[in-house]
This record gives sequence, C-alpha cells and structure tokens, in this order.
Amino acid sequence: MIGLLLGDGNMQTFSKTGKTWRFRIIQGGENHFEYVTHLRYVFNDWTAMNLAENHEKNKSGKVYKKWYFYTLSFEQFSEIGNAFYVLEPNREKRKKVLPIQLKDWITDLSLAYWFMDDGANKWKNKVLAFRFCTDSFSELEIDFLINILKEKFDLNVTKNRSKNKWRLYVGTENYDKLKKLIYPHIIPSMLHKFPINKL
Repeated sequence: MIGLLLGDGNMQTFSKTGKTWRFRIIQGGENHFEYVTHLRYVFNDWTAMNLAENHEKNKSGKVYKKWYFYTLSFEQFSEIGNAFYVLEPNREKRKKVLPIQLKDWITDLSLAYWFMDDGANKWKNKVLAFRFCTDSFSELEIDFLINILKEKFDLNVTKNRSKNKWRLYVGTENYDKLKKLIYPHIIPSMLHKFPINKL
C-alpha cells in the first residue's frame, strides 16, 4: 500500500474524523490489465468488489479503457490514511502528502510497487537508469524522498524538472543496488519498464 500511494493509488474516507478508510486502484492501458488484476488478488482479503472497467474519452475523441477496484472501509487503514491525507486549511477537502513516517514504512517491496506504478527506464535501451514520475509532489517533498532513499537504501537520486513538475532519476551507478532491491518483486507484465540491456 505504501508503494502504491507513492504512485497512482489513493485512499478515501467518508468520516470527518478519518476513523475508517478505503483504498482505491485505477489503471489504464492494455499492458496494465495483468498488473491491476494482480493488485486485485493482493487485496483480495480486503475487498468484496470484482475488477471493473470504464471508458474515458480524451480531447481528441480517443477512448481509453481503465480497470479499477476499491477495498471496503477499515479502521486498520486509518493510520496510513490520516498520515498520507491531511485536511487543507479552512477546507473539508483532504490533500495527499508524504508523511513523516515514510522512512519507517517504506521497504524494498514498496519500491517495487512504486516502480511498477510510476517508474520507467530512462531513455529506453540507451542507459541503465530509472525514472520515477513524481508529478503530484512538491519540490520540498521530492527533497524529502531523495533523503529517505539515500538514508534507507543508499541510493543516490537526483531531481529534474519536467515542465512545472518534478521527477526523480536513479542513475546508472545505482543500477545494481536498485535491481537487487526491486527486481525480484516485479511481475512479468511490468518487466518491460525495467532496463536490462543498453544499445
């Protein structure tokens, strides 16, 4: 759950006090169907919902298929939900943030799911490097992530601006370290994201 929340996963609470929370997954693209099916299996004990699909049309009229599911609401999710989602000042809406507990919570398994969600190989087949799309986080939060990855996993990560967003880059000097951490956890359909060889 921690890795997925760093990516596209999200949580909801219908309680003003955040007593109970549910977890939601939505993924688009034909090559992500096996992945979201895998996630539905991972959360099988927490949901009564079968995998569902919807169709969204972009501005050019092209239709995209997405698959989704959500868990039931549980008090067991409240610690994570209340840490990742805080009430914005003078509003009832909650904003997703990086919690101070992240260093204690993140694991190699978290990194693997984060990579499958929002990771990619950088400049495909040219370098053994990685990119994490962290568009929803502020620069301050990106710096926080960089420090955690260094302290917890000894990974030297840099940040780069992409338009008005920030993304993380894991260079070739960290390839062996990151591969050892996450490669064993990546499901077959997501291996195309992982750089193996370079031209």
